[in-house]
Amino acid sequence: MSQANGERLDSWKEIATYLGRDLRTVRRWEENGLPVHRVPGGERRAVFAYRGEIDAWMKGQGNGSSTQGGVNGALVAERAPAESATVAVPVGAGARRPRLRVSANSGLFVAAVVCGLGVGAFLLWRTSRGPVAQVAFSGNAVVARDGKGDVLWSYPFDTPLNPGPDSPKDRIQVMDLGSDRQRDALVLAPFASAELEPSLNDALFCFSANGRPRWSHAFKDTFRFGGNDYGPPWVAWSLAVTSDRSSPRIWAVARENLSSLSMLMEFDRDGRQLAEFVNWGHIATLKGVRNGSGSYILVGGISNQCNCAMLAVLKEDSPSGSSPPLEPAYACENCPEGRPYRYFLFPRSELTLLSGVAYNSVQLIQVDKGHVWAGVRETNNGGFPGADWIKYDLTYDFVPKSFTISDHFWTFHSQMESEGKIRHTVGQCPEGVGPRRVQMWSAERGWEWISVPKSTER
Repeated sequence: MSQANGERLDSWKEIATYLGRDLRTVRRWEENGLPVHRVPGGERRAVFAYRGEIDAWMKGQGNGSSTQGGVNGALVAERAPAESATVAVPVGAGARRPRLRVSANSGLFVAAVVCGLGVGAFLLWRTSRGPVAQVAFSGNAVVARDGKGDVLWSYPFDTPLNPGPDSPKDRIQVMDLGSDRQRDALVLAPFASAELEPSLNDALFCFSANGRPRWSHAFKDTFRFGGNDYGPPWVAWSLAVTSDRSSPRIWAVARENLSSLSMLMEFDRDGRQLAEFVNWGHIATLKGVRNGSGSYILVGGISNQCNCAMLAVLKEDSPSGSSPPLEPAYACENCPEGRPYRYFLFPRSELTLLSGVAYNSVQLIQVDKGHVWAGVRETNNGGFPGADWIKYDLTYDFVPKSFTISDHFWTFHSQMESEGKIRHTVGQCPEGVGPRRVQMWSAERGWEWISVPKSTER
């Protein structure tokens, strides 16, 4: 088996993890032809498999699915084989029904029953309920409801969900991704365990309007920085969709749970991975922007190169690459080629340093009336993007032209004065006078310092 056909998986657990299924399901799939090999002379449980063979087998199951290749070959379609198809069942309000498992031998009988007895009931169900209005997690399932709150369908996962107390809010988006004008659901399923087991990673699912999983992607990549490998477990963080209905682009962020790494992946409506951007630091927010020069993806969060806030500006037609390094140790050795259009590092404020916060972070990106705003959270005080923020106003060519500071920033400053942590008054504080020095990277000029003045607007 050549390396081109994929890496070897050396246990039932590794095979099940790669497929995103439990051990019982994978063993059943072997009986239906899943290419699993056994070590000569070993016990029955001493097995191995090759990713390339598994991908080829999944592609040939004849249910309209295909295994899509992507950056690092990590994309695996979440499809059961034709002999044991899993169907999400539409249910009435307040009722719970298990998923149906339809064998190939009973398929004709079931089809006859549905055609003879169930068509009228199904049409009545479809006309009595509206489109998908809300999708949410419930236990270990994802549940879709209409505008009245009635359950339309429910899809239980084989792997337990572990959302955790700090799980992001934008894990699910409901929108029309196809020409059928039906409401599809994009779901970031939180599989990564609280124990941070590398075998469990979050995954992105796309469900059709009737609850069938159209495709999925498990985040499994490994990247090398400074001679060290960084990878699973990955925690999926946020979603965004850009472009028009005819060609939507899906953007998903995943964070490496044991270090500072994060990645942004781009998919088309059919789950094909198109691009990947890797950042040395956690990504917190995304925003699509269009102007006279083109379409861009703005990526905000943290850079661990300086323990400070960062903003990456990616061209939508060429977003792949990695964050530009300040020194060789921060250069990615196996990331996709490419760099951002712009990349900014925003300095930590005095309040950030004195309040014991490890980082400031870009938490909010706004586009309004010719302005692009990057909101930097400076402390852990409440609110969103934080009570103590510094907001940078960028030109439409993405160059900072001024900054504004929140009122509560100065309230907190006065509080720290009274506690003896700051020995100058608000009026004497250099933060309020400016300018602020921001580092900017561009392909034309590399790294440079930009002096950003305080805004004169009220």
